[in-house]
Amino acid sequence: MKKLIRQYIIPVLVTAVLFWSCTETEFDKVLLPSTEVAGEYVVTIELPALDITDVQHIKVFNTSSSFDSLWIEDPDFFETQVKVKLNSDNTFGITNGVDIFSGISVDITGKVFPEKDSIHIEWLYKDVDIGLGEDDYQVIANGVLYDGLD
Repeated sequence: MKKLIRQYIIPVLVTAVLFWSCTETEFDKVLLPSTEVAGEYVVTIELPALDITDVQHIKVFNTSSSFDSLWIEDPDFFETQVKVKLNSDNTFGITNGVDIFSGISVDITGKVFPEKDSIHIEWLYKDVDIGLGEDDYQVIANGVLYDGLD
């Protein structure tokens, strides 16, 4: 009996497992509402009040708390991260949001254009003191999805 199991049954079972493991299984692809807007973007940032322009990277990514919100992060220029509400038409924004890094109050409006892999964002930082007295500073960013070739 042991010889029969070793010679026939074990090879048949191993072969069956190998064939079964190689079969393709189909899964439904699940897209989150943030799928079309999330990514890293290369943007031209403008501060009209100070006549400053710079090219930076910003990140847009989903939150783990809900499907209708995003994080907007500017890790280099302002070192800011703000949670915004995502709308169904790829627009996003917040009024009186709080930058989690600095605690500064900020308004943000923006839109991602998936067909062009581009983004437009406007920030309004409220009562910011950058050495010139407290004031509101508008920041405008336009850019494209980062492709890794910079």
